[in-house]
Amino acid sequence: MIRRKRKGQLLIFAGIILTLLIFYIAITVHVTSTSYQNLRYEEVKEIVDNFNEDFRRALKYILASMTQEYNATAEMDTPRYNSFERFTLWMKTAIRTFSARGIQVNFTFNKVLLQPQKLLFGKLRIPERYVYDLAKLYWYSPQSISAISANFSLNVPGSGFYGWKGQMLILLNMTVYVDSIENDNKLGTKVTVSLNKEYGEPVEDLTAKNFRILYFDKSTSKWENAKIVVLLNNGGGNYTIYFKSISDKIIDEPYNRYIMVSVIDNREIIVESYTYTAVEYVIQENAVNQFYPNTPKPEEVYSLEVILNGTILWFNRQLAFSGTYPPIPMPPVKQFRVYSTTNGPNDQNLKEIPSQVEVWTSNYLVPTLQFAEWRRRFSVGDKLVFLVNFSNPGIVQQKIRIEWLWDADAPPPTYLMQFSINPPYVYLNNGVYELQLVANPGYSDWIDWSISLHGNGYHVEYTLFGYDVHPISSGWWFPKKLPGGNWAVLPGPIRAVAYRENNITVVPPLKQNLTNELYHREIIIVPYGVKYFIYYANYEWLKDVKIDYRYLALIGQVSGTKNDTSSPYRMKYGGLQLSNGNYVTGNYTIYGISPWNVMHRVRYLTSQAGDFGYWVCQYGPYSGQALFLSQQTYDLLSKQYKQYSQVWAWSTYDWARRVIEYDLLYWDKNNPSSYQINKGTKMQVYAAALLYSGGTVSGPYKDDNVWRTENKDYIRAFSSSTGVLVPQKYYRMFVETYFPTIVSVSAAL
Repeated sequence: MIRRKRKGQLLIFAGIILTLLIFYIAITVHVTSTSYQNLRYEEVKEIVDNFNEDFRRALKYILASMTQEYNATAEMDTPRYNSFERFTLWMKTAIRTFSARGIQVNFTFNKVLLQPQKLLFGKLRIPERYVYDLAKLYWYSPQSISAISANFSLNVPGSGFYGWKGQMLILLNMTVYVDSIENDNKLGTKVTVSLNKEYGEPVEDLTAKNFRILYFDKSTSKWENAKIVVLLNNGGGNYTIYFKSISDKIIDEPYNRYIMVSVIDNREIIVESYTYTAVEYVIQENAVNQFYPNTPKPEEVYSLEVILNGTILWFNRQLAFSGTYPPIPMPPVKQFRVYSTTNGPNDQNLKEIPSQVEVWTSNYLVPTLQFAEWRRRFSVGDKLVFLVNFSNPGIVQQKIRIEWLWDADAPPPTYLMQFSINPPYVYLNNGVYELQLVANPGYSDWIDWSISLHGNGYHVEYTLFGYDVHPISSGWWFPKKLPGGNWAVLPGPIRAVAYRENNITVVPPLKQNLTNELYHREIIIVPYGVKYFIYYANYEWLKDVKIDYRYLALIGQVSGTKNDTSSPYRMKYGGLQLSNGNYVTGNYTIYGISPWNVMHRVRYLTSQAGDFGYWVCQYGPYSGQALFLSQQTYDLLSKQYKQYSQVWAWSTYDWARRVIEYDLLYWDKNNPSSYQINKGTKMQVYAAALLYSGGTVSGPYKDDNVWRTENKDYIRAFSSSTGVLVPQKYYRMFVETYFPTIVSVSAAL
């Protein structure tokens, strides 16, 4: 019995030992397994941490490079392309590097919300802002952002680790507190800004060297770098900046409020903010409605130009305004958009209107060969051009809003003008007419008629300055001398310009070129979608010039060819305004009835040819073209050269071409004489030509001598004409006294 008991105790003890052994093995296995898991977790965690840090550094570098390139080039195509190239290079390197460690990585670009829609300062509505396509820049407003973002997924198959997903966001956000701007009599202008980076983390490590402030200096009419006097770091990413003018002076109101603030943080990421987002004008027409109240005015469209100091030009003249202009800032020119009302300034429905930026010389007088270059910032010499329409009945004022878009991916303007070359001609099609220009000198003896305006199934040619007369066996050659040289033709999205500037004078009948008589600068402007073109020119005589036969034509029209004598579209009538505001109109010679070379109005036959107004025209039942003068050019003719000026209307011997022109010096066939123009004499011509639908005539005058100066029964003057109504209605558009005026200008937040 005792033996059996001892045996039972041993069995119990053995069971306890076995149980303890099993527990020990289990604990050992568990500890070993846990240690393995801990080692695997630490390894993966290290991999992910290393990847995240490397990813963060790569995106910082890419965003910094992108903002710097965009800031330098003023276009996004190249910086965005380079950013994708840099990201692709880093991505390939990362995949290759991490795959060697058994890690799989994939990348995607998702649309990430940066900001919800908000009302900034209780005034400025900012829409939702996202980052997509790798990176986005939202600049040029009081709150601006540079941001980059990408997503990744990471697997470590060898460790049984799958599905790690992450997103990396890098940004710099600046807010300029517009209401904080005020002048301190000692420290200068004060402005407060705040900066944060991704996930709302404040940027607190900036100094004055990180900031740049531009203000508009009214004395130089340029944007200048302000002198930062004091920078206060208020903590939490908030800074107060005191600045003065470049000459260390207080910047006057209201120019202290029109500023541009840019910052480059210590990661070298740039962001740029402006304290206003638009400039609004109310513009009033003064040319048509007061004389033709509440009637349609389809041709009253102005091609206006805004320059850096905020002033507006029309017909190369500044529009009148008695107040202060907000300056136009300096974003890349592709950011500009122009909006206009249709039915007056209270119309809430502003519509985008065609616009473009042109590059002229710093004095705004001569277009440059970089004419429509959009990869640039708006600067001195640039013109922002847009078309303002007053065509609706009774509309005398329109509101214009010039904005600069915040999204740096804004596309450049679309080309609406059509441009083509078929030597020696250049063609400019503005959607309404086609202007044909002889761009190469020496092409023909008729180089003075180098502009042809084609429209309504017909064309009229324009003479541009010429002087002296050359006798030939069959009569006389008009004119003997002309401005010469190549035209440079510069097409833009909504306007084209042709110009030439030189000292070349051509003498076609003698096949000569002179370079010591006349300096000339001539400019032709063709706006899109209108029925007119604009011409202005400056002439200066380089020496005392004796004109053998007194004759100098400023500008004129020529119609008709030997091939269209039976065409129903041929111009049948001529017309002109008189100095009292009335008009004269009559018919030209008729092909087949001799003689063809008839003087309709010439001063050597009647003094009435010296009585003229602001326009002349040629027209038929299907088409007409009018030529308008500015007040300055009219005064040159009617006051400075009153003794010799005239409107000369005549039909030529060569197949009855019809000519009507403004002469500064008339040619006297009965008493040919010379005339001297003194060195340094200056002459300016400002004119415009308008295409219209023509008209008919009725009711002949009893005294036909108002048009006919030679006794030809079939040449008549008429008492009534529908063909002169259009030029009579619209000529004031080009006369300075009736130019549009600016009613108000304001900067909008």
